[in-house]
Amino acid sequence: IDTQAGRGVYDLNSDGALERGTFAYGIEQMVKVSGQSGFSAISTYLKALRSFNQDAAGLDTSIRHYLGSPCLAQLWLRPQDRAVCFEMSKVMYRDLTWNVGKHTHSAMEVFCENSYWRLLSSPPEDLFKGRGLVLVDGVPNPYATYMAWSLFLLK
Repeated sequence: IDTQAGRGVYDLNSDGALERGTFAYGIEQMVKVSGQSGFSAISTYLKALRSFNQDAAGLDTSIRHYLGSPCLAQLWLRPQDRAVCFEMSKVMYRDLTWNVGKHTHSAMEVFCENSYWRLLSSPPEDLFKGRGLVLVDGVPNPYATYMAWSLFLLK
């Protein structure tokens, strides 16, 4: 379960990315350390990014797009796995459904709704069959939502 899935794929050449330049503190730093020992997880992540960024002819290109958690999960889901992604923003939800639709995995569901309220109102067996993993990004707002989610986790 990804509680705040976002767009799934992000373009590093977009106006917003170029304006803020946050990738210089993230993906560029990963590229710098990827060949060093002790960074095998980063190397695995960058391998997935490079594979995603190959052009139609399969030629390696620079990392223009980076994958968010839903699309990374989609790459690594096993046949017996299931993924559930929530995104409240209608614009990001539209982009997310488009991005995960390019690499269809039959066990991935995407919802445009508040993940915290959904998780609180659905019986756990509706979302979890066996073991599960919940990806929670940041501290949600407003405070009441944060408290509701915290109580759910304690439950």
